[in-house]
Amino acid sequence: MASKRHLFLHCGYPRTGTTSFQSILDLNREELAQSGYCVPPTVGFRHRHLQAGVQLSLTANVQNLIKLPEGCDPETHLENWLTGVVADAPEFDRFIMSEETLAKADFGKIEGFEAQLRKHFEHITILICFRPHGSYLRSDYSNRVRASYFSKPFKAYAVGQSAQPFMSYSYVLSKFMDVFGAESVKAVEYNSKGDNSSHSQLFHAMGLDLAQLKKPEDALNKSLGPQSIELKRRLNRRLEVSLSEMGLQAQGSFHDALMSNIEDAMLRTRKIGVQADEQPFGVPPRLEDQWDADWDRLTGPEFSTQFKL
Repeated sequence: MASKRHLFLHCGYPRTGTTSFQSILDLNREELAQSGYCVPPTVGFRHRHLQAGVQLSLTANVQNLIKLPEGCDPETHLENWLTGVVADAPEFDRFIMSEETLAKADFGKIEGFEAQLRKHFEHITILICFRPHGSYLRSDYSNRVRASYFSKPFKAYAVGQSAQPFMSYSYVLSKFMDVFGAESVKAVEYNSKGDNSSHSQLFHAMGLDLAQLKKPEDALNKSLGPQSIELKRRLNRRLEVSLSEMGLQAQGSFHDALMSNIEDAMLRTRKIGVQADEQPFGVPPRLEDQWDADWDRLTGPEFSTQFKL
């Protein structure tokens, strides 16, 4: 290795202001370069090529986005990409990458992923932003419903997701610490109030001051009311069938336009005698207890060093 390169690797989670965080990196690429930080080219703000190192299989969409050559295995593709990144930036010894799905990685592959990164970067700092479980799932669910034909009820979705390893935050943090070294893993608690405090901490961990960087002008992901999301969910299956019968295929912009109109239309509704479901995002108490216990452990003394940036 020609120089002691340092990689700052932002691993997610999704729904923790990642689009905003990545947009800040994109907006300030030249300024960051002047300060000695290389932000490699992205695919839609994200360093999606990194997914090739941590997923058992890549979806057809991801393969297309990263232009995976036919017959090339993902690990080889990632190695070629990393080699190209450092070859194209020989004057840099600090690199910033962001791929929000890494926190949800297949942890059977994380050691191999770390070994691949170590071929190119002597120092690696892992940055992970955590959002309270219920808030994270409700946000993720809303995004799925608003952007696609997803129609599973929230309770069933939450139960299924909670059984996945990535929903045990303390396990995820421990795994990254085991593989990359406890001193190399930094954690941040997401602040959903829009004051950029979690972003500030992430940039501070990289030796940067967010106050000195350009920001996106508008919020990139507007929150929508639960009743609007529930109405879209109920419509999704019918829309998918109807459009198919009409020989039509909807693009992403179709869902964006529809969601915008649903939100506007909901302002023109009123309650009637039928009991309305005021909490379509409710979950069984056992899940709330499970999430609370994991969050208490995550933010307790066991990981206090990781949260000190």
